Amino acid sequence: MPQVRLKALLDFPINEFTNAITAMDSSAKFPNYKQLEKFIAQELKKMPDPPKIVDDYARKDPPKNITDNLELAKWYIEEILNMRKSLVKYGTMYEAYYTEQATIFIQINDKLKSEFLHKH
Repeated sequence: MPQVRLKALLDFPINEFTNAITAMDSSAKFPNYKQLEKFIAQELKKMPDPPKIVDDYARKDPPKNITDNLELAKWYIEEILNMRKSLVKYGTMYEAYYTEQATIFIQINDKLKSEFLHKH
């Protein structure tokens, strides 16, 4: 999951590195990492939970009175299509879930770009 990897990156001791670099070169400029870390942590708290999928499709056995293979194949195809139709709502839920995650990651990315592109 991207948010787990991003949280792990926040554990990197960046402040110790920037302090050491600043001690060697007082003209070095860095973004405010503590502020960025706080911003990222706040954004990651907004991450939605994944949708809950409920297996509520009523599966059926083929009718006993179907003896023709073509009719049996047609029955199975209709059942598969009905099952797929029942999954559309979950696909929509996952689409919204990933869209919301992407929006949060875009906000984090935009903030990082604005901070790092203006520092030299």
